[in-house]
Amino acid sequence: MPRPILDVVQDPARYRLVILGDPGSGKSTLLQYLLLRWAEQPPADGQDGSLPLLIELREYARLSHSGEVSGVLDYLDAGESVRHHLDQSRLDGWLKLNASLVLFDGLDEVFDPAERKAVSTAIHRFADQYPQARIIVTSRVIGYRHESWRDEGFRHFMLQDLDEAQVRDFLTR
Repeated sequence: MPRPILDVVQDPARYRLVILGDPGSGKSTLLQYLLLRWAEQPPADGQDGSLPLLIELREYARLSHSGEVSGVLDYLDAGESVRHHLDQSRLDGWLKLNASLVLFDGLDEVFDPAERKAVSTAIHRFADQYPQARIIVTSRVIGYRHESWRDEGFRHFMLQDLDEAQVRDFLTR
């Protein structure tokens, strides 16, 4: 049964998500929207707020394959394409104690099957190490393997095309 994607990603019962979609369906735009919305909303009283992190998997895979980074936290600390570098040890402590939103964009953009498997394993390890983190992974449907992700507790959702009224509303906003 179709549901609005924002309802899906905001559901507190869904901590591990894979958002699938065709090319140009809005997967990356969705993640950017989630970051923008976070930036526009101050934390509620008495809460520190969550920390959103965006990892572009094509770049992560390239740096990981070349040996320039040794994991997700190393990428966020030292990755050349990361705009604001985050200290690994402080980030590790934060992620262990605080709810965070971690967005892994473009699994399908890691073309080599061995590298894609390594990236998938790194995401699964990250999810195990930081159980408080809400994790969203995006991918095209073609070439995506559901089995290992389901085994790791990830729920799958497929982006649907917008109807004409939704397109008009999107363009108006």
